Amino acid sequence: MLQEKLENFVRTMVSFIDEDVKISSEIVSSVLIISINSEKMTNLIVGKQGQNLNSVQTLLEVFFYKNHPAGSDDGISYAIVDVQNFRKNKIVYALDLLETSVKDAVEKNSEVVLPIFDSFARKVVHTVVANKFRGKLYTESRGEGYDRKLFLVPGIRPEKEEGEI
Repeated sequence: MLQEKLENFVRTMVSFIDEDVKISSEIVSSVLIISINSEKMTNLIVGKQGQNLNSVQTLLEVFFYKNHPAGSDDGISYAIVDVQNFRKNKIVYALDLLETSVKDAVEKNSEVVLPIFDSFARKVVHTVVANKFRGKLYTESRGEGYDRKLFLVPGIRPEKEEGEI
């Protein structure tokens, strides 16, 4: 089972920092959240400004896509690693908002602007929409810096013109 395989992968990586680490996981709106619970090494696992946690996340993504064939019907569209609910609360909020916003975008057949999320939450929402609502909706990030917003757009993403970035 993919969920167990991903848990074991994270456990193996983090056990180099803390042998007594506890790993659990849950699926929230097709996102697998793998939680790390460490009694003594939380700060070291997260690292300065979340750098260690981001590194574990990057490796998890590579492992996930290597073990998750396109079109898999296992109910998981993305996987994140979390420590002491550091990311979970943000992601759960974003996914709850996404569910209601998807209904609005589809029913009204118009763009819906989501509030400002950090770059990680935007990435999760982009991935979930791409995997779960392909052909019905797509996402666009617009704006710069702190003013960057996420838009849900009904329909199929238009092809980019040659030379367009």
